[in-house]
Amino acid sequence: MLFFPAGCAKKNVPADSTRMTLKITAAFYPQYVMCLNLTQNVPDVELSLLVPDTTLCFSDYRLTTKDLTAVSSCDVFVINGAGMEQFPDQARKLKPESLIAAAENYPLLNDNPYVWVSPAGARYEVRQIAAGLSRLDPAHAAQYETNAGIYERKLAALSDEMHAALNPYKGSGVISFHEAFPYLAAEFGLRIVSDVKHKPGTAPDKKELTDTLRQIKSAQKNNGGICLYAELQYQSAAAEKIETETGLSVNGLDFCITGRLTAGAYIDAQEKNLLVLRQSLSDRYDEGGTYGYD
Repeated sequence: MLFFPAGCAKKNVPADSTRMTLKITAAFYPQYVMCLNLTQNVPDVELSLLVPDTTLCFSDYRLTTKDLTAVSSCDVFVINGAGMEQFPDQARKLKPESLIAAAENYPLLNDNPYVWVSPAGARYEVRQIAAGLSRLDPAHAAQYETNAGIYERKLAALSDEMHAALNPYKGSGVISFHEAFPYLAAEFGLRIVSDVKHKPGTAPDKKELTDTLRQIKSAQKNNGGICLYAELQYQSAAAEKIETETGLSVNGLDFCITGRLTAGAYIDAQEKNLLVLRQSLSDRYDEGGTYGYD
């Protein structure tokens, strides 16, 4: 896995009014949405998304020749970091002084790079990107910092709302079919009782489905009430099979890997996640599920 250092100030944009357009490229969807918020009202900024917003598995993505050209021609390249990207060495060589790694130095859970999925992780990445943009474009550092403050307050309010709604279900047993879930679970006190390995956006094969059913049934036996969560794109046939075999519903969550290319997309997605989490957890509680295991 490649490590991409955050950008430094060796290649600053000229501070006068004749500066050229600052071209910022975000590697993936969640960082693009963050950059949308951070660049509001900043003049002469051109923001683009490198990897198509329909891509479900970031860790498998490889840069194409066209991608490398795009990276080479931009002024700032924003990535997630933390081992997410599997890009060829050429990418790091193209932007040695103007890379911003949003998740750099974040305390990872088992080397998991999906930091942004929790509001706390998203706030960290926003702050990292803002700091990088301020270093690389010091003439507009004040606006980046102002925008960061505005967006961070929105994310903090979102986190407070989610905590208030989910606090009654701390310790609840959950199973997720996506490796992006642990940060969300950790922030809101949900306990992952089984780790189902599933590649995003793909249909599980027969062995994977059999193993998944075995893990769920074991968790049901040993932990009482549990809830199942998968990415929204989880294959419906597999979900139906799981629901038939276990009597549990597979609840779809948005891990903010794909979505609308708008500044409010992340918060909107988490608001919808909150509705799903609160409803599913309260349903299991009403059915006699036992929560709060040590």
